[in-house]
Amino acid sequence: MVFSRVQLFALRSEDGRLAEMEPAIRRSVEEFPTRPLFRCLLARLLAELGDQDGARSVLEELAADRFAIIPANNDLLLSLSHLAEVAWFLRDADRAAVLHRLLLPYRGLVVDTLESSTGAVDRYLGLAALTAGDLQAAERHLQDALDLNARIGARPWTARTQADLTRLLVARDQPGDRERAAGLLAAAHGTARRLGMTAFAERAGEDLARARGNGHPGQAPRPAPPAAEGTASWPVFRREGEYWSIAFAGEAFRLKDVKGLHYLAHLLRHPGREFHVLDLAAAGQAASAGGARPSPAREDGLHQGRLSGTGPILDQQAKAAYRARLRELEEELAEATSWADPVRAAKARQEMQFLADELAAAVGLGGRDRAAGSPAERARVASPRPSRSPSHGSGRTLPPSPATSTRPSTPARSAATRPIREPRSPGTPDRRNQLPPPAGGTNVPRPVTPPG
Repeated sequence: MVFSRVQLFALRSEDGRLAEMEPAIRRSVEEFPTRPLFRCLLARLLAELGDQDGARSVLEELAADRFAIIPANNDLLLSLSHLAEVAWFLRDADRAAVLHRLLLPYRGLVVDTLESSTGAVDRYLGLAALTAGDLQAAERHLQDALDLNARIGARPWTARTQADLTRLLVARDQPGDRERAAGLLAAAHGTARRLGMTAFAERAGEDLARARGNGHPGQAPRPAPPAAEGTASWPVFRREGEYWSIAFAGEAFRLKDVKGLHYLAHLLRHPGREFHVLDLAAAGQAASAGGARPSPAREDGLHQGRLSGTGPILDQQAKAAYRARLRELEEELAEATSWADPVRAAKARQEMQFLADELAAAVGLGGRDRAAGSPAERARVASPRPSRSPSHGSGRTLPPSPATSTRPSTPARSAATRPIREPRSPGTPDRRNQLPPPAGGTNVPRPVTPPG
């Protein structure tokens, strides 16, 4: 549970859902008072959420006696790295200078714990130096961090270090700094988008837009004018507890949570992208329509990325061993028969029958392997059904979108949001799901059902 909370904190920091972690982190602070790492995580969470007073309060508690409460154990570097981020957010130069001295002996190393890894220590040295106003030391540390993170393939931390260097260059503002800052920020933004670092990509994109418009990347954008009261400025498809709020083209209503709505939400989050039914089934696993209480991992939002099968019932090595044993049993049966040993012959026949049954269950028509517990077939059959259930009993029908619809892109195998095609002319038959008749009037053989 402790590991999962720290790891989930790292995930939520990237996908823009860090606010969901506040209750769990506050609970961890109370449950593990002798592990200050969770108080460091709380300070970082409050900083990411923009709560200056809350973040400052926690940082001041931890900073007593030069951060003496932070133990010199496996949590040390992870704790100090989060506090360096908090000090930068608060622009606390005094605490940043102390953190720089504490981190300096670990220059050239990587923050790597049992729970997570957050890149080169030099990045946090650079942040601390930048907060303390030592631009020369900050540039040296951040460049070292950029080189190390790139060398070890830590792409998320390479992107974050590039963004840190951008702040330094903008603050220094010497000839050529702004051009270099724009290049670093563009690279960081591209990496973040490719890796799904939602929150960081959004901030980097805003900074990049301001930088290209000759604005300061650190300057806050002007808020957009609010929409008129009582009107929705965009479509809504959002889960709110046990219900979903849906709005489109001036119509709005709520539906009881069912699995099919999770499928639709997953497709709408990725317009135009095709998903195999296994991916849709995995996306809908977290949905509970009056079922049993979910496990703690599901309460934390963790789930298996894709349902996977267990492969063929028997692999090639197992089938070869079975056939070899059958040949041995045939010889043993012949020998037992020639020696008039009925007990030995009966045992040989029994084992031969067992092996023959196992091979028959593992191999289908044409010698093709049968899959064990194949989830693909179960998901293929089940996935179209729940998507029809939201409309039952709602009494409401959404108007069709003029641009897209959600339909299977390949019948019963995958789904995606696709542009709506023009309707067929009246009287034109729909042959998409029709099978051709058997050639020459021959019967189509029925599939063999595996035993058991």
